[in-house]
Amino acid sequence: MSGASVFFTATPAAYFLACGGAGSCTLLTDDSGQASSRVTVLQAAVININVLLAPASYKSPKSVQATLLGTSSAMDISLTSAFAWIAQGATVDIALGARLLANGTPVAGSTVNYQVVKGSGTLSAASPHSDANGFANSTLHIAALGGDVQVSACLAPGNKPCQIFSATAVPASALRLQLVGGSVQVLPVGQAFQPVTVRVIDSATPAHPVLGANVTFQAVVSRPVAGPPPVSIGGIVITRNPAPVIVSSSQLAILSDSAGLATFHPPVGGGQGAVLIQGTSAAGTSVLPFRLQSLSPMVPPG
Repeated sequence: MSGASVFFTATPAAYFLACGGAGSCTLLTDDSGQASSRVTVLQAAVININVLLAPASYKSPKSVQATLLGTSSAMDISLTSAFAWIAQGATVDIALGARLLANGTPVAGSTVNYQVVKGSGTLSAASPHSDANGFANSTLHIAALGGDVQVSACLAPGNKPCQIFSATAVPASALRLQLVGGSVQVLPVGQAFQPVTVRVIDSATPAHPVLGANVTFQAVVSRPVAGPPPVSIGGIVITRNPAPVIVSSSQLAILSDSAGLATFHPPVGGGQGAVLIQGTSAAGTSVLPFRLQSLSPMVPPG
């Protein structure tokens, strides 16, 4: 169900990225019926995440819960993102961010050693220093990913504590597509179509977003043609549907981002007036259709 309102909240408070950093907000589900947010833990405690379906509409709304455990120590290191799933064969650059914390307080001016410990890749900075917010950043370049890659991030000089970043190679046969937005649109002539967005995931349960997957969008723009009136012969009504007038066609390949998203901006069709855009998005063996239509205003008789 797309467009359903879902309320996110946390006890004790946590920040929801999809809420602009607020402690709670209402999100709308996408074309696949999903609503999600990354969460920033604010204290060392057990944090309960509660999600309710349209609480303003139901006396007893359906709900789900999840639990996060926030911890702190005298010296610790965390990764802004510890995992990535990447399409096999892709060439990508991945931002690596390690944060140094002492009892929850950022540590500035310390060195973090990055090292590729599995697979192959190139680091833009092997030993960056942490900034005022405790972040020490680098970029991992992977060329034609053939297998899994792991990178360690350790506090110098003793290389303790450490965290491991893991990149998993996803073969084309395991790629799946999900509709996110814009898959079905009906608009009056003169309004612009919204982009069509899909998400590339793997076949795991639960699924993971896939970076660097090649998503092919194909679209055919046609102009609707009014058919002749039906003909009745011996009580049988015959309706003739003339072939549409093809205005243009296009094909575009787009790589999915770190959230697995690929976005296609519909063509205008090369002219004004009512048009029908029928298309598909494809990744691996997964194909999803989309249909966009602009309608001329109805003119009342007389």
